[in-house]
Amino acid sequence: MRKHVSGGLILAAAVLAAGSGCARQETAPAVTAAESAAETLESAPESTQAAESLPAGQEEGQTGERWTEEYSAAYLKYYFDVELTGENVTAEEFAEALLKVAGEQETTEEEQKKPAEAPVADTPLDSIKAAVAAADYEELALSYPAAKAQERLAVHGVDYEDGAYAAYLACALDTELIDAGEAKAAVSGEAMTAAEAAQLLMAVADANGDGSNYLGMSDDPDIYGKLDHAWNEFIIFDDPELTEIGKQAVFNGTTTGYGIKSDAYSARFLPELTL
Repeated sequence: MRKHVSGGLILAAAVLAAGSGCARQETAPAVTAAESAAETLESAPESTQAAESLPAGQEEGQTGERWTEEYSAAYLKYYFDVELTGENVTAEEFAEALLKVAGEQETTEEEQKKPAEAPVADTPLDSIKAAVAAADYEELALSYPAAKAQERLAVHGVDYEDGAYAAYLACALDTELIDAGEAKAAVSGEAMTAAEAAQLLMAVADANGDGSNYLGMSDDPDIYGKLDHAWNEFIIFDDPELTEIGKQAVFNGTTTGYGIKSDAYSARFLPELTL
């Protein structure tokens, strides 16, 4: 099973060295330890938020859902307090959940002056259009001329000629907010299932930087380079007074130093799937 590897993996290895005022050169063995942990993914302190399993049943190279239904439901509930009940989700229900995931969308003065439009139809296409805007891709979608939108839809194997949503649908496919199967279901007028809605909400969260924050997979060919780069990007501070306090705390057995972390490196993994 593949694993997500977070920059937080090597943060814990750096903390003790930073706390005792050591120079970076003296922490070289910690880099090796971090690389080893990334490869073997053996037990690590919970606070490192180092690695998270891919959804059960998803293997390398497999296409289809990026997140399982159970994982999506747990993630949306934990981070956004979103619960999708029932088999299908209406456009109104999706809009309420999207507001929690992406927040209120800003409007320009010109948009505020426009007369109120008629309520949108309750279709999955409306939800996809709203998701494109919430993921900050609307400007990209509006850059698609009709011909380009049709060309991109054809590339994805989607037959849809109505110009009202074509650009948004093509944009959603190109940015991987949805897949071809979900696009075809929306075009055919099928109701959006709760599982499909969760997938789309998770994709929006990822696009906005609010999903799991990880460097890559443990078996990515360039994972060591990514870890090394992340290590070199860490800011190591030193304050003589705090360093002495931290050093004494370690010597006294009060802490190992691995429970200290920066919110700036939050991996945003589910606690129950975090090592």
